[in-house]
Amino acid sequence: MEAEAEIKNYKKMASISKPIHEQYVFYYSGLVKKYIGEYMQAIDCFEKSISKTAIQKEYKQGGQELLSFMELKVLRELGDCYQEVKRTQDAQKIYSKLQEYLESHSYISLELEQFYYGVLYKIAEQEYQNYNYGTAYDFIQKTYVGMKKHYLVRSMKEVLELKMALEEKMNFLTIESKKDYKDKIMALKLLKCTNEKEMLAYMEEENVRIQ
Repeated sequence: MEAEAEIKNYKKMASISKPIHEQYVFYYSGLVKKYIGEYMQAIDCFEKSISKTAIQKEYKQGGQELLSFMELKVLRELGDCYQEVKRTQDAQKIYSKLQEYLESHSYISLELEQFYYGVLYKIAEQEYQNYNYGTAYDFIQKTYVGMKKHYLVRSMKEVLELKMALEEKMNFLTIESKKDYKDKIMALKLLKCTNEKEMLAYMEEENVRIQ
């Protein structure tokens, strides 16, 4: 696999004895394992990755630990893998920790904004799976409003799908709003098409006709 080859090359180039480089290697090794569905191995990699810096370091500000963006990403991936293997309480603990951390630290990075709303989406998804529809809707609504405000398109399709599903479960999805959701979701799917051939294939599959 190309990704595994790149990781091996990085090991040769970097000072792998340094914790920050070890963290990087374990993180991307975990992503590879996650991608092919080997979630237990991915968990092992992510746990080793986060142990390289976050647990040992003593950087403090205002009594709170400062986390790098890499550490935040490792924790998020670890939470996702916990969820995949049904360790839902462990996943919930991580998502809640990330939410609390991000809401207690000021940031202006668009990448961190996207990351924050991704965490809120995961909390909403977990609450939905636990049949806590009201709580799930509060989180998905906050996610939707924030992403719309900052023009964040990535993952908006999944946000709209969950928002629509929740409104249907809570019996306030109208025929008009359902059509509006489906139109927006279709538009977002079309945006992901990389070329005209792919777009036409998708339109044919979904029976989309341009009037």
